[in-house]
This record gives sequence, structure tokens and C-alpha cells, in this order.
Amino acid sequence: MREIRIQCPGSCGEFLQGWLDGSEKLISYAIDCFSEITLKTIPSPDGHLDFQQRHPRAWQMALQVVSKEGLQPQVLEEISLHMVSDLPRGKGMASSTADLAVTAVAVAQWLGRSLTPEELAVFCTSLEPTDSTLYKELVLMDPLTGIVNRTYGQPPSMAVLVLEGMEAIDTKTFRRQDHHLRRQAFKKEMEEALRYFEEGIRQQNFRLLADACFQSAQAQQYFYPHPALETLHQLALDYGAWGINVAHSGSSLGVLHDPQRFQLDAFLQEWHRCPTSSRYFPPCRYQIIPGGVRNLTMG
Repeated sequence: MREIRIQCPGSCGEFLQGWLDGSEKLISYAIDCFSEITLKTIPSPDGHLDFQQRHPRAWQMALQVVSKEGLQPQVLEEISLHMVSDLPRGKGMASSTADLAVTAVAVAQWLGRSLTPEELAVFCTSLEPTDSTLYKELVLMDPLTGIVNRTYGQPPSMAVLVLEGMEAIDTKTFRRQDHHLRRQAFKKEMEEALRYFEEGIRQQNFRLLADACFQSAQAQQYFYPHPALETLHQLALDYGAWGINVAHSGSSLGVLHDPQRFQLDAFLQEWHRCPTSSRYFPPCRYQIIPGGVRNLTMG
């Protein structure tokens, strides 16, 4: 029996996101939390109905890849598709991007094709705004076109304490008609944050990098307010973290830190005393890792 397994990481939001050089740009980072899909040569007992209901956009992706190859949807009839994910839905943690990416790569591979990250980005952005976690390296990417403008190499070696908000947001709904106009109003903030970020990457100065993240997070408050952002940022600094970043289209945020320096227990004790902590699920620790899809197929 033939089997293909593909995995793609999610994120805890973005280092930066905003208006730059005439369009929206973002720099996502990947964490060790994944979506995974398995394809097998077993006919789906319900004609993929359950998969379509659970993962409607991923099913659209499967059909799109098949169509791109000049084939009919019937080629999927003798295949089972099963997806699992540890990524929360609608929290700005790139769950949709991961779902679409694994589906596209798995179906393409089943049909004897491989997809470059650039090709994958085109597929994903045709269905919805997309995170740059498709790429192994850190990149500055337009989430609406998938076009990469700058590349920054491997992601920094740091951990992130993820505070997952309880509120779920649909990315397409979040992007109202005036979204671009509102982003453009914070163009200067994005330009300044990017300068700090690039200098932080160049120097491997993670505090400077985190300062850039917080600048972007502050501008984001106009779009989606994260409660007590300033208080949380100061709390993170007080207990040895480099700083915080936010999901720019979701309710989650991350405390960026070195596990050897960050006073986790003390931070959590103070965090739980904050009234706004009740708006988040219990924090989880992850590692920042290279992005891109992983082929877990055996043999």
C-alpha cells in the first residue's frame, strides 16, 4: 500500500507585519507545532465528505493541484486523506497555511510532482492570505502574492512561550475592505521596525530583534488590541525575556526568550495575577525552528 506523509509547522504570529514598498509585508517564524496529512491508496468510504467538512479549504487545495496537472477530480477517488494538527484554529498561528501547504505538497507528490516553496506560495495565496512559514529561512514576504522581497537566513535560536488567546478570528473576515488603507497609515512604523529587525539579525542581537517585534506589535493594536500589551511586555523584560511579539491577525502572542535566562516560574506567577490572563489558555513553550514542509514518508 502506498502512503505519503507531509508535515508543516505553524507559528506564533509574526516578528513583523505592515505596509512596506507599496504592499503589505510580513516576517513569520516557525515553531515546533505542526499540521500533518497522510495519503493512502485506500478509497475514502464517504467520498471525502468528512474531509471536505472538516477542512474545506484544504479540499479546495487538493482539487486545485489536481486541476493544475490537467487531471479530473476523480483521480482522488481511490485515495484517503487524513489530516491532524496540533495548531489551534483562528488564533494567528498559521494553521491555515500549514493545512494548505501539506495538502498541496502531498497531492502533488502523489501525482509525481514536487513543488518549490515559490510554487507552493502561489497555490496558497490563491486561496487566502498566507504566512511565510512555507520557507525554511526567514523571509520578508507579501502575504497576498507570496512574493519574497528579502531573505534573512536561518531563524534565530530562541524559545517562545505562547499565550494563546481564547478568541478565534477568521483571517478573511479580519481583512475588511479598508484593511490596506489602515495598514498604510502605519507605514513609517513598519519601516522603522524593519530597520531594527535587520540590524538585530545582522548583529545576532536578539534584544534588538525583539524591540522591533514590539514596535510592530504596538502598531498592531489599532487593528486587533491585545489586552495589557505594555504590562505584559514589561513583565517579560523583568523576568529575563528578550521581549514579545504578537499574531497580527489573531489573539495569540509570544514571549521570546532564552530558556537559560528566562525566569519562567516567576513570570508565570506574576502573569496569573494579571486580570487579563483569564483571556488566554495556559501558556505553552515551543522552540523557533526552520520553516518549510517536511516529508515524513517512509521508504
